[in-house]
Amino acid sequence: MANTLGTVATAAISQETLKALLEELSWLTSLSTTYSDSQVSKGQNLILRVPSVGTAQDFSSGTGYVAEDATLTDATITLDQHKFAGYAVTDAERDSSLINLVDAWANANAHALGKSVVEYIIAALVSAGTSNTSVIAAGSFGLDDLIDVGSAMDADNIPTGGRWALIPPAYHAALEKDIGTTGNFGNSTFSVDATITNGALGQLRGFQIYKSSLTTNLYFGVKETVGVLTAVPALPEVGNTGGDISYVVEPNSGLTVQSRSHYDNTLAQLNNILTLYFGASVLRSDTLHEVTPS
Repeated sequence: MANTLGTVATAAISQETLKALLEELSWLTSLSTTYSDSQVSKGQNLILRVPSVGTAQDFSSGTGYVAEDATLTDATITLDQHKFAGYAVTDAERDSSLINLVDAWANANAHALGKSVVEYIIAALVSAGTSNTSVIAAGSFGLDDLIDVGSAMDADNIPTGGRWALIPPAYHAALEKDIGTTGNFGNSTFSVDATITNGALGQLRGFQIYKSSLTTNLYFGVKETVGVLTAVPALPEVGNTGGDISYVVEPNSGLTVQSRSHYDNTLAQLNNILTLYFGASVLRSDTLHEVTPS
């Protein structure tokens, strides 16, 4: 009977990688994203439909209710990024502990892929730039500064729904300390349990707070500020690749990666690659606010 441990290990690691990858990419849940399972070519342009800002109109008995011509804006995003994370494991390693193997490689693969995606999006934010900037030192950053940013976005008529903040660890820590102090003033209506227990800030002043060590600046935006698309490479045209190519889908989000695996009989080693295409673009720089260190 054939040994199927290699197949089991590959499938298990791939599934766990997707779960861990979504945690690495939690910020993307606040952006305009489309996870496609379609096979595409690298460099292909795909369309992301983004709601445009509408205006209320006066009712006229002569014209009645007339909708605006366009309520969605087509944004073109190029899938020019091709990233992968891989591993190679011998029979002895697989046989020793499948569970430890799954956890170790899933987390490593997810971190590698997630880091590459977030780095690219941050580079797009830097490139796009914004006139809405301020300078604040990490040591003095607190809830009052978050309120000021929110107030500035209010003044710019940026929607309040779906606001997010991506901040580096030092600023996140300063905000944690400020929130922790606020919660210790006997305010029974303000809970800091998640902050104290897990270092999680959650939602503050209408912002969903995300921490990232990949940025030195602080970025604030809304869902339509940034668009992100992912897809999978097309299958090779040759019929016999000497391995197995499959797609792994995270059922809740639809995030899909391609798994390419082959077994080296000489080395008694299973080799696996998890890969995807993606592209990202700043869609509305007018909704982007940036804070730089002093």
